[in-house]
Amino acid sequence: MPKRKRTGTIVLAVVVLATIVAGAASASRAIKPPKPQADVRSAAFAFTETDLFKGSPNAFGEPSIALSSKDHVFMCGPQGIGAGNQFVRTPDWKTFETFLITDTPVDGEDCDVKVGSDDAVYEANLQIAAGAIRKSVADGQGPPAPPNTFGNGSFDYQVTEDPVEQDRQWLAPDPADASIIYYGYHDLASESEVVAKSLDGGKTFPIHTVTSSDATLLTDTLPNTFSGPVRVDPADHLTVAQVYAISTAADNVGACNTETACFGMPKRIVAAVSTDGGLTWTDRLAMDVAGKGNEILGNLFPWVTWDRAGNLYVMADLGGQDANGKPTNGVYYAVSKDKGATWSAMHKVNKGSGAVVFPTMAGGSDGIVDFAWLESSAVDQGTVGTWTLHFAQSRSATAARPTFTEVAGPAVRTGVVCTLGILCNGGRELADFMEIALDSFGYAHIAAPATDASDALYDVYWRQDAGPSATGTPCTPTCVAARPGPRP
Repeated sequence: MPKRKRTGTIVLAVVVLATIVAGAASASRAIKPPKPQADVRSAAFAFTETDLFKGSPNAFGEPSIALSSKDHVFMCGPQGIGAGNQFVRTPDWKTFETFLITDTPVDGEDCDVKVGSDDAVYEANLQIAAGAIRKSVADGQGPPAPPNTFGNGSFDYQVTEDPVEQDRQWLAPDPADASIIYYGYHDLASESEVVAKSLDGGKTFPIHTVTSSDATLLTDTLPNTFSGPVRVDPADHLTVAQVYAISTAADNVGACNTETACFGMPKRIVAAVSTDGGLTWTDRLAMDVAGKGNEILGNLFPWVTWDRAGNLYVMADLGGQDANGKPTNGVYYAVSKDKGATWSAMHKVNKGSGAVVFPTMAGGSDGIVDFAWLESSAVDQGTVGTWTLHFAQSRSATAARPTFTEVAGPAVRTGVVCTLGILCNGGRELADFMEIALDSFGYAHIAAPATDASDALYDVYWRQDAGPSATGTPCTPTCVAARPGPRP
C-alpha cells in the first residue's frame, strides 16, 4: 500500500506539472507580441498632397514655409502690391488658419517666414521702400476675430527695417542664440546684397554689411545681382552664408534695351560667407557657366543650405543653350567642405531634360540633402508645358559622384513660366520661387504655387509621409512603424 500510494503521488505530480507547463505554453502563446512592422523610414518615398485655397481669395504666390520644434507649419506669400501677404498656420497638418498681413503706407510683394530656436515665429513683409518684420511668441496665432489682420494680436511688434528700395528679403534665425536674427535683402538702388543683424530678437537691426563687395567680381556684379537666402551654419553659429547670382559685364551691355533694361541673364553663383557672425564677408564663385554659349544659371533665385556637419551647398537652375544651340536644362548644386573657400564641380540633381524653375533645398545630416523644384514637359519655359513638382534626396551629396532618388509629384500648372520678375509680360502667375523645409523627424514639407485650368492661383502643400529621413536612419531592431505627426 505505501508503494502504491507513493506511485500515485508521483503520477499525480507528473500530471500537475504537465498541466502547469501546458498552461504556461498556452499563456506564452496568448501574450506573444505582434510581428514587428518595418520602420517607415525603410519604405519607399511617399507624400501627401493638400491643395490649398483653390477658388479662394486667400491664395498666394511664391510661398515660404517653416516649422516649429513641435512641427507646427507656417507659410506665407504675397497677394500683390497693395494687397498684403497671407499668413498660414497649421498645428495639425489638416486645418489651415489664414490671416492677412497688411502695412501702411504701401505693401510690397515678397514675404518670408522663419522660426527661431525658441519657437518664436518671424515674418518679413516687403514694402516699396522698406521691410516690415514681425515676431510672434504665441505660435504664430492671429487675433481671434475678423478681420484677422496682423499688426497687433500675437505678433508682439513690427519693425520697419532700412528705408531703402528692397527687392526680395530673407530671414535667418541663429539656431544657437534666439536673440540673433539675420535679415538679407537685395538693394535695388545700389544693386548690391545686404545682410542686417539683430541682437535683440528682431526688435532692432543695428549691424548692416554689404556682402557683394569683392573687387574682382564688381564689374560683373554691378549693376545686376539676383538675391538668394541667408543661412546660419548649424555646426558653428558664427558662420553665415548668403547666396546670389550675377551676370557678366558684357551680357549687361548686350542686354541694354527697353525689355531687359541692361540686365543680362545670370551666369555665375556666388557664395558670400562670414565666419565672424556677419561682420565681414568673403565672396567666392561657387558655380560658373559664363562663356558657355547662352547658358543661364540662377534664374531667378539660387538657393543655399548647410547640413548638420557644416558642409555648405548652393543650388541653381540651368537653362538656355550651349555653344551648339542644344538646351542645357537641369537642376544643379555644388558643395563646399571648407566654409566656402573651395567648391566641388557642378552636380546635376534631376534626370529630366525639361525646363526647370524655383530650386530649393534643405540640408540634413552629414552629406544628406533634400531638393525640390518645378519641371516642365517642354524644354523651353516660354513654351506651353505641364509643370510638375519634383523632389529628390541625395545621401551622398559631398561625394565626387553623388546619387539621387527622385520623386515626381503633382502637376501644378499648364502654360509658360516667366522668371524675369517685374520685366515679365505674362506667365508670372506662380511668381518667383517656392520652399522646402524639414520637420523634427527629418521629413520634407514643400510649399509650392499652382494654377488651375483658368490660370487662377492656388497653393500646394506636399508633405513626406514615408521614405528615408534627411536626419536619421531606420531603427534596428524596429522602433518606429508609423510616421509621427505634430505635437500640441
